[in-house]
Amino acid sequence: MKYNRSIQELENHAIFWWPDHLNQQNASISIVPELLKTQDDFLKIISLSKKIPLSSI
Repeated sequence: MKYNRSIQELENHAIFWWPDHLNQQNASISIVPELLKTQDDFLKIISLSKKIPLSSI
């Protein structure tokens, strides 16, 4: 059986977010949550490195 739904029908019936159990399962196998936790530190390092000339390293 093939469904030909309009965008409006999909918006009315679709789930826009993953259920909690899928989020937890994905978090256990994905590196993305860990990267998001450390993103600020990484950006600070990059910011500092831009201020120090390469010749002084």
